[in-house]
Amino acid sequence: MKERRRNNPGSPADRVGGIHLQVLNGILVAVIVLVAVLMLIGINRLSDNYHDLKDTMAIFILCEENADDMMDASDYLTNQVRSFAITADPKAMENYFIESDQTRTRDKALESLEKNMPQSEALKYLQAALQESNELMEPEIYAMRLVVEAQGYDLRTAPDRVREVRLSAADRALSADEKMERARTMVFDEEYQTKKDAISANVEDCLQQLIQGIEEKQNANFEHMASMLRTTNVMIVIMILIFFVMVLLIIFLVLQPLRNNIGFINQKMHLPMKGAFELQYLASVYNRMYDEVQAHSDLLAYEAIHDRLTGAYNRAGFEEQFHKLDRNTIGLILIDVDEFKEINDTYGHSVGDIILKRVVRLIQSQFRAEDYVCRIGGDEFAIIMLFADSSMRPQVEEKINAINRQLANPEGSLPRTSLSVGVAFGDRRNPTEDMFKDADAALYEVKRAGRNGCRFYGEENE
Repeated sequence: MKERRRNNPGSPADRVGGIHLQVLNGILVAVIVLVAVLMLIGINRLSDNYHDLKDTMAIFILCEENADDMMDASDYLTNQVRSFAITADPKAMENYFIESDQTRTRDKALESLEKNMPQSEALKYLQAALQESNELMEPEIYAMRLVVEAQGYDLRTAPDRVREVRLSAADRALSADEKMERARTMVFDEEYQTKKDAISANVEDCLQQLIQGIEEKQNANFEHMASMLRTTNVMIVIMILIFFVMVLLIIFLVLQPLRNNIGFINQKMHLPMKGAFELQYLASVYNRMYDEVQAHSDLLAYEAIHDRLTGAYNRAGFEEQFHKLDRNTIGLILIDVDEFKEINDTYGHSVGDIILKRVVRLIQSQFRAEDYVCRIGGDEFAIIMLFADSSMRPQVEEKINAINRQLANPEGSLPRTSLSVGVAFGDRRNPTEDMFKDADAALYEVKRAGRNGCRFYGEENE
């Protein structure tokens, strides 16, 4: 088989391991023949050793869970404060203090470990992890206060520890956007991550101490068991053990992997590389075929909702996103490239294609990554702005003006062009039932006024 792998370096067999069933069968037969006279003394005491090992393992598993709980709880606090810094959702701040002050997963994990393994090195590392986690809460709560100030939330509704924070003079002087950026920096910068890494390192050291301790106890148990298995009843026990090993190997190397693989296939998932060599080989072949099919399927799914020329969402992609969003929290921007038909007629479609791609690049460079940029017609584009309202009119207008300035100074020999833009926000005045029609109406006003501009639906009523 090794020779065959060398001859076929690209075959799935190069990437799998496991025991060959034929080899395993030969080994088991040889063991039965060679060691039929070796172990059976103190069979009644084996049960005591088994229970002792089981109890030791139970304590280890519980202590391991304590260490995992410490890390999970610390990560949960981090996730909540980061979520609050990004989305300003008060629910994230509420979840943070419920965990730190009420659920107290970290404190309970330490108490459990102290009960089961007092005076241990593992306990010292977990205590250090809790101390570092508590120290990390200071910049986290400070960042929350920045967000509360930036968003103008009522401090009376904020948790006590947030209300008690006093911002520095420099931070108080920041604008709302700068305070939000300052908050995000505090919970995403290198200093913060270094502290997180220190917590993780202490938890990892705690786990290593637990593993070392259980290994020492396991080794002691194994040595004791080995000393008890040297008796005149060797043949009986060896036959039982060999039979038991054969059953386990069949279960774990063949039956269980087969049963699991059926479930993975039904769920359309990769097959795990487990079991005997033959099963791993089949899993490798299946996974490779699955990846090829999935990649083709993903490509088809991508192309179904994306414009092949510009890479923006196409009409189908626009419809899919637009109809599932809350219209009250978005802004819809409709864009026409001015005089595009004349450009195509004068310069040819290849130049027109270059302009369309440049328009998309400029839009993507000006708008946020989370906004959806769509090409819904030949020279018609749409932008779905998430979490947008009428307060963002100046920013949108400046972005459009910046794009038009660049289009007015084209690259190389490209012709000059411009964009006509109509915008409708979810909180616009006197809305109709159709947000698209409102944005289109604003776009029509721009065209009627001579193109090359931006108009917001409802602004004439202000």
